[in-house]
Amino acid sequence: MTIEDEPDRNPWYYDILNYLQHGKFPQGCEEVDKKYLRKLASKFFVSRSVLYKRSHDSILLKCVDAKEASQLMQEIHEGECGPHMNGHLLARKIMRLGYYWLMMETDCIKHVCYCHQCQIYGDKINAQPNELHLMTQPWPFSMWGIDVMA
Repeated sequence: MTIEDEPDRNPWYYDILNYLQHGKFPQGCEEVDKKYLRKLASKFFVSRSVLYKRSHDSILLKCVDAKEASQLMQEIHEGECGPHMNGHLLARKIMRLGYYWLMMETDCIKHVCYCHQCQIYGDKINAQPNELHLMTQPWPFSMWGIDVMA
């Protein structure tokens, strides 16, 4: 729905996984790209050909491809356990369940924007836009006072 398939038929983490398993860089990779890939790969971990990302609190999050990510978003947002939360909460819930992909928060926000039930039954703000009026005090320190005892 919001995530397209990868253009080269490889998941987004293919280069990281290949580097961690075999120590090989992609073809045509420049030195700057190699340095970036080494730095990025330091946050990932491979176990039995499955790639995991270490979160900031040392929890391993399974890296998923686009197809699995869209299934996860749909099931968590609209499925049995789906209370139709907003995009940020959906991304956090997916991370708590142990899954990760690079554009997780952006994809979750887009998924919620295209959810028909969220658009129909969502909160509507009916307040009229009003002009803002500044409320400034004439003297900035008029509320303060100092008592001096001699």
